[in-house]
Amino acid sequence: MRHARINVGLIFLSLTITYIPGCASRTMNNVMSSWKGAPLEEAIQKWGYPTQEKVVASHKLYLWEQNNGISASGGWWPGARKWGGGSVNIEYCNRILEVDDRGIIINGQWDGNDCPKLFSEWERERKQ
Repeated sequence: MRHARINVGLIFLSLTITYIPGCASRTMNNVMSSWKGAPLEEAIQKWGYPTQEKVVASHKLYLWEQNNGISASGGWWPGARKWGGGSVNIEYCNRILEVDDRGIIINGQWDGNDCPKLFSEWERERKQ
């Protein structure tokens, strides 16, 4: 019976690890697509000023870069009397909005491993 509990726990952990990144990606995709058709000024009011503005192949792009720090893991190995088994992770999130000549958002993209912890802060509020 003990092995059955361990197997069920491992299956649950595996499903959780698999599901959470997909859920985060879907949520962030929804956040970015919520801005299509909105004026750039509205995004700036919500997100603050972009960190960069670029024109690439006649496309106007606005970039928001967010670096949330560095996380490190590792542990003490008493038998070996040393630290080991660790990793370093740079937590970041980049958002790009593309606008047309009238300043209306026509596309949005994102990249990062920490986009964001609180998705609702970046989603566009629909006016009724």
